[in-house]
Amino acid sequence: MSRHQKVLATGLLLIAGGALYAQSIQVRVNPNIRIDASSFRASDDRPGPDSAQVATMFAALERSEPAVCEMTVDMLGNWWGGSSARNVGRLSDVRDDGALRNAFGGRVTDPAAIRTLSASLSSDNPCVRRAAVRVLGHSHSPETLAPLRSAFRSSDSRLREAGAMGLGMAEDLESHDALAEALRDDDLVVARMAAWALGEIEDARSVDPLSRALRSSDRDLRLAAVWALGMIEDGRAVEPLVPLLRDGDAAVRLAAIDALGEIEDSRAVDGLVGVLKEPDLATRLAAVRALGQIEDVKSVPGLVPLLDDQNEELRFETAEALGQIEDRRAVGGLARAARDESPRVRHAAIEALGEIEDNSAGSAIAQALSDPDVEVRRAAVDALSQIDLESAPRQLIDALKDRDPEMRHAAAHALGHISDPASVPALAAAYRADEQVEVRRAIIEALGEIEGSTAAETLVAAMKDTDVEVRRAAAEALGDRE
Repeated sequence: MSRHQKVLATGLLLIAGGALYAQSIQVRVNPNIRIDASSFRASDDRPGPDSAQVATMFAALERSEPAVCEMTVDMLGNWWGGSSARNVGRLSDVRDDGALRNAFGGRVTDPAAIRTLSASLSSDNPCVRRAAVRVLGHSHSPETLAPLRSAFRSSDSRLREAGAMGLGMAEDLESHDALAEALRDDDLVVARMAAWALGEIEDARSVDPLSRALRSSDRDLRLAAVWALGMIEDGRAVEPLVPLLRDGDAAVRLAAIDALGEIEDSRAVDGLVGVLKEPDLATRLAAVRALGQIEDVKSVPGLVPLLDDQNEELRFETAEALGQIEDRRAVGGLARAARDESPRVRHAAIEALGEIEDNSAGSAIAQALSDPDVEVRRAAVDALSQIDLESAPRQLIDALKDRDPEMRHAAAHALGHISDPASVPALAAAYRADEQVEVRRAIIEALGEIEGSTAAETLVAAMKDTDVEVRRAAAEALGDRE
């Protein structure tokens, strides 16, 4: 899934496992939201709700305001924010024992409950239909798949749409061919949901039919097909997706960029680099992120100039992408970005230089050790530990005197990683001088990584430290030497 989700909002926004419900009852696929169907499955085989519990829940949903109903259904199988053990953190007068709520986390096996859920698939209330789909798809058993498959074969397009959603949630491989055929359904709402379901199933057989759906005149079907191809992550989808980088609809273009980033195939690089020149900021940002995911060095010449762009977010994302690609041709631009007015950009640039691990970046990284922003200074410490720079130990020793204890902690850790015996006297002195327990422990752990009698002397002295964790670290380090 793209880490920057773009939510399409028309009317009432209702997240439906990757679908957007409009007030017109029509279910419309939102291809920019991914809900992992595996999270809906019961974590064990404990029984789900019985018929009475299903009746209680669905009667309450029928009576609820639409928004309240949708929020409740969103929580089925997702117990975020629930009460902790022994009622800690709950209001004192809450009387709910959680039985009904917990039951909907199990597998539905009660035949009467399944019949009630099956009947609810044809409800006039879209929220109730979605609740039935979600519970049936969550159970992922032959008994609960049967009504979903039956609904999908219905002459009623509303039932076919609900069935497709449930089969996608259940990741029903046996329904793959039928879903692929439904991409040509006479009712577009069914075709859109079928595309979403194929994306949830993530079967490579879907690439060809979804690629054909990209040529649809219906914008929402194109969106759903693009999203699904991104979920499947098959390189064969690159060729049909690249032309959509010039689609007349901005949402389709952005979805295509995200999908190509998810697929991570170098054949998409030229098309994405071309997008970097477009005036629309959102499009350029998406292309930068996608190129970072693909990690192909061919994109570096196109990315480096963006480090000087006027937009801070674009400079930041570009630095991050170049760090993912790890090509030394980006060092010069990143060194300039390490002096950017934005601390975020400087931080990303220093991290990227550390990932590239090129000695020519040493000067820029060393200068960042005195940056006014502590996060940038810490990034510089980490970067120095990654490059093979002769002066790195000396610069890290200076960082042991930084006013920020986390900076000193990071410097000690980095010196342990480098394991230069010449740093032992400075580490020993820092151990004796530092009042922060966590820093002293980091120093002892670093000394444990360095061979030599001088380090051993400090480790022995640390056995008398006032803090038990420091003493334990010293004992472990000495034990490793035996």
